[in-house]
Amino acid sequence: MTIERAPTERAKSTISATSRKSANNLSVGVLNAVTQQVKLEAISRTGSEHEAIYEPFSNYNVLVVDKTIGKTNSHYGFINTSVLRADKGYTSNVTGADLKLLTKDFRYQLYWQGDRSYSDGYWKEKGSLQAGYRQRLLLAKVAGLWQGGYKLDLVSDHFEMNEMGYLPKRNYFHQQVMLQKQVIQPAKHFLNSVKILAYDEEYYFANGQNMYRQLTAKFKADWRNYLTMVIYGFVQPFKVHDYYDPRVAGRFVVLPGNEQVGCYFSSDYRKTLAFDVSIDYNRWERKGTERLDWMIAPRWKVNRRLLINASSSWSKGRNQLGFCNLELDKIYFGERNVQNVENMLSGIYTISNRMSVNLNVRHYWSSGRYTRYYLLEENGQLRVTKPDFSADYDFNAWQMNLLYTWQIGPGRFVSFAWKNLINQDNAGERDYYLENLKYTFSQPLMNSISVKLLYYLDIGSRVGRRISM
Repeated sequence: MTIERAPTERAKSTISATSRKSANNLSVGVLNAVTQQVKLEAISRTGSEHEAIYEPFSNYNVLVVDKTIGKTNSHYGFINTSVLRADKGYTSNVTGADLKLLTKDFRYQLYWQGDRSYSDGYWKEKGSLQAGYRQRLLLAKVAGLWQGGYKLDLVSDHFEMNEMGYLPKRNYFHQQVMLQKQVIQPAKHFLNSVKILAYDEEYYFANGQNMYRQLTAKFKADWRNYLTMVIYGFVQPFKVHDYYDPRVAGRFVVLPGNEQVGCYFSSDYRKTLAFDVSIDYNRWERKGTERLDWMIAPRWKVNRRLLINASSSWSKGRNQLGFCNLELDKIYFGERNVQNVENMLSGIYTISNRMSVNLNVRHYWSSGRYTRYYLLEENGQLRVTKPDFSADYDFNAWQMNLLYTWQIGPGRFVSFAWKNLINQDNAGERDYYLENLKYTFSQPLMNSISVKLLYYLDIGSRVGRRISM
């Protein structure tokens, strides 16, 4: 299917929310949102034109209950989210609970979270209802000179919460053991410091295969002149079994171990001009495979009303291994030289204690040039091949956001937002940053304007409502 004309307007939405906290520390929050259907004009493979649903009529619901217990900020809670899409009768439901307990001296903590999801898969055939779950556990000493503990994170292969949340990956079991020494009293050179040593390991949930083992060390300190310094590094000494890069469930690629070192410095933010600087170096146990990253971010307080932030970051990797294409049952990987550049500029101007203007501008360029191609074998090894395609790429993203906010009363805000966006891909035709920037501005712009009213209405002492639209 080819899109002939994409919608120029986003789906209209209606949102309502209410929250309440009682005298016995029981909090309840409810949210409901409805978005209207949006269609686009499309052309099928046979050449016929028809309308297709770009965004279906959808209903979103959230219910949160939280209860604070004792005088240590311990609590237990419950949350339920649900989504209904009318065009296919699709439903997604996630129910979760959590518990946090602290000892009276605030030194020891137990935290547990459990979630259960049910989804029939919007892009799958109707009736394919799947259930998944997630578990989190933390047992830790969280106060004193020496701290540390054990953390567990388990996500099953069918757990789904992306309708009203973000889940970067699933189908894994991760655990960590961590020890740290935290000094909060000023010493000869430092106002405070912390030393951290951690061991992590992760397994593929479906078959129990170890994916990686990692040892991490970190030192952070605030000097007496308010310069923040962070030095860190990690090592993955054994081969990595990556089940995510191949893009096919159950398939994996075996990658070499690697190590990384880096540092970060941040100067005194109380001064008119301040800087953040970082540099990282990553090396793999494979000849010529490495990556260097750096970032510099100046911060300028022009006066009491105007603050300007800027940042520039650059990353260059040589002989990086990664997924590049999928053709039927063939999974292609490539050896590539990768370069990423990101420049950002933001400014905040405070008109008064009730009004402010915020401007953010960002351009991101990512390029990849392939020098060799491989086919992924069933055992995770890579075999050299010569495909009939080139996977070279350039990706450019331009964003400009302007936000005006006016507080018209206690808990009452009016905001106006203008967003300007360009996303552009091409097949590695331009090797230099300025060439890509110039080409990006020659592409069509996407603009969006929104107005938001947030109004808190307190009727007496028993009813509270939050209305947002």
